[in-house]
Amino acid sequence: MKPIRGAGPPPRILACADGKAEATFVVGTILQMEKEDKLQASSSVAVIYRTNAQSRLIEEACVQKKVKYIVRGATGRFYSRAEIKDCLCFLRFLYNGRDESAFIRAIKTPSRGIGQVALNQFFAYHSAVTSAVESNDLESGNFSLLEVLISLSSEKNNEFPTNVDPNNYIAKRAMNNFVSFSSKMRHISEVSTAANVTSLLTEVIDHLELKQHFQAISKTQDEMDDRMSNVNELLLASEKYEGIACSQAPDSALGNFLDDISLLSDAVEEDTSQGNSNNVDECITVNLMTVHASKGMEFDAVFLIGNEEGIFPTQRAKDSGNDSVELEEERRLCYVAMTRARTHLLLTWRKEISFFGQSGQIHYRTAYRSRFLDALVAKQKRSEVKDNDSKATRQSRRPQINSNMNGTRGRRQKSFSTQTRRTSEISKASAVNRIPTRERRKPLTRYGGSRVQSSQGSGQYQQYFGKDTKSYRTTKKETIDFDKFNVDSTLFYPVGKTVSHRVHGVGTVVPPLPNKKDFVRVKFADSGFTLDFPMSGSGLE
Repeated sequence: MKPIRGAGPPPRILACADGKAEATFVVGTILQMEKEDKLQASSSVAVIYRTNAQSRLIEEACVQKKVKYIVRGATGRFYSRAEIKDCLCFLRFLYNGRDESAFIRAIKTPSRGIGQVALNQFFAYHSAVTSAVESNDLESGNFSLLEVLISLSSEKNNEFPTNVDPNNYIAKRAMNNFVSFSSKMRHISEVSTAANVTSLLTEVIDHLELKQHFQAISKTQDEMDDRMSNVNELLLASEKYEGIACSQAPDSALGNFLDDISLLSDAVEEDTSQGNSNNVDECITVNLMTVHASKGMEFDAVFLIGNEEGIFPTQRAKDSGNDSVELEEERRLCYVAMTRARTHLLLTWRKEISFFGQSGQIHYRTAYRSRFLDALVAKQKRSEVKDNDSKATRQSRRPQINSNMNGTRGRRQKSFSTQTRRTSEISKASAVNRIPTRERRKPLTRYGGSRVQSSQGSGQYQQYFGKDTKSYRTTKKETIDFDKFNVDSTLFYPVGKTVSHRVHGVGTVVPPLPNKKDFVRVKFADSGFTLDFPMSGSGLE
């Protein structure tokens, strides 16, 4: 079988500052490719990731840029997943104590032995309290479902200025279950007055035993890990509201957090309804999916995101060893994801990863490029060296061929000294070419490369190219040939990083041009210019 389409653009590997910068870059690149006619309205585009939790930032970037998207697989959109709704229903009930749908879901998460009959009894008791307040014209007004629920665990016989006894409406067995849930909600309500959104959400998960609930409804350990990854991603989503105490005021941090989630959900539902009524070929629809969900499918452009050690491959596969079955399975999945692309393939990784620790705090760690991407870089470098060696061999053999042609068929031959000197040069070139390519120019990677030492003493070169290796001696000018290592500027200036220049001011790093990988491309906010700077000695801070 022979391909008939011909060679397409080579795959690109880019580093991004963090997850938000990665999502912004991917969505922006899709729009740019559509603007440059590299992608048509009928083109198929996919963003592939290792775990379902990685879809949140991509979804938010698509909504912000007004790009239509579809989440493939059984899990669906991030904020429509069961474990996310289970966590949010308690926050919605705390923020709006009259939200009946949030109250019903909170009662059943997890199961507390309160059925529909017991719920009807509680609603009857709430209606009786409301009627008593209205008939007595009390200034306290109507009491919400949350207030009535919390009153059941009060030390007082009745917190309301009415004579309505809950035992007359709720059965004794159901009453015991309501009192247990009431005491927990009282504690959560007291915490919400001083805690921020992240702390409140953590307290809800721990105090209401939601982890045990997720463990009970999960069929496998992988499903449980996937659910907890989504929950941790929800905690990361509340990071921007950190430092602001929650309250039930309309402009509170909790209210803003819930409003932002509602806006995202409403925007997706609106786009879905318009897509069903209008022509679907008017704009590109981005497919979001995991590697497992992408099996058997092909797309014109594929963006494989989150290629870091510990993410892809997973930490469990790393801990199992280099020759383990788990690591080989991760390598096979990476091959599956890369081969989904027909024409365009772009692979990204993050320099910094945020995660939610066991201490209840959000932490940040430096990430390293996946070993699968390192293998691609090394293979591409070996291919370039092989092409250069073939060209050098042809050039070295050309004088010998010309000499044979000039020394025969009656033509005057060269002098003995000239011919001897040329033969010696040919012998030296042949001897160099007989040295194995792997010995002459080894590709340098983080798993077996050399340590780079620049005149500036920067430690990021040593951190990337390894520690247990020999030092690399630079030239007399103390300059580094970055082409030798086959890296681009995003390795040291990731996409989305904020930099400053003494002349042009503050700017943001954008992807470099394909033919200028050793240049840092920066877009400055004040002037609006996009300029290229050499990677070594760029003057950027």
